[in-house]
Amino acid sequence: MMRFPKPTPRLIEKRRQRTARNGLIAAVRRAVVARDVRCRCCGERFATGEQTPEMHELRSRAQLRGRDPMDIWNRANCLLLCRRCHRGVTDHRITLTPANAEQGADGVVEVERRME
Repeated sequence: MMRFPKPTPRLIEKRRQRTARNGLIAAVRRAVVARDVRCRCCGERFATGEQTPEMHELRSRAQLRGRDPMDIWNRANCLLLCRRCHRGVTDHRITLTPANAEQGADGVVEVERRME
C-alpha cells in the first residue's frame, strides 16, 4: 500500500463532474416536461416546428456562474417554452418573472411582452 496515494487525474475528475451534471439536467428536464404540457409563455401545446419545447432557466447560467449545478438546474428555475417564445425571451423581447419568488417556475410566471 502506498503511503501517499496518487491523486485522481484532473481529466477523470472533470469527466465525473460532467457526467453528474448531465444526469442532473436530464432528471430536471424529465420533471419539467411532466409539469409543463404547454408553453408557459403563450399557452400553445407543444408540437414540431415552432412549437418544439425548449427548456429555459429563469435565472440564467451566467447570473448563477460558479454556483452548485443544483442551484442552476432545478424545477423552480427551469420551465418549458416553445421555440418561438424561447427566442423572444433570449432576444429580450419577452420578460418572464415568477409571481412568487419562493416557488419560482413551480408557481405562476408573469409574462411581459415589449413593444418595438
